[in-house]
Amino acid sequence: MALERPIRLRPKLIDQRRHALRRARRRLGFEWAEHDLNRIKNLIQRGESQFIEEQSTRISVHRVTDSGKTFLVVYDRLRKTPVTFITETMWARGRPVR
Repeated sequence: MALERPIRLRPKLIDQRRHALRRARRRLGFEWAEHDLNRIKNLIQRGESQFIEEQSTRISVHRVTDSGKTFLVVYDRLRKTPVTFITETMWARGRPVR
């Protein structure tokens, strides 16, 4: 009898999304859920955001307008998910520490 392989949960993806939800709440005042992160992801993937900077081959920064607010999203292209949210003020003070 062959052993069944366990389902991989992709823990880094889960942690990144949890982190993004916490930062959206703390920095932007949004009480978001998973579907809201998917909406932001879709805006970035469809080119409806303004590309700001590529931080590495995996990480990029985009300016997004949603819910009447404009904010910056650090986006992981490999995992196709927002990693964190930063305000324009935070970006103006210098590059954020990840």
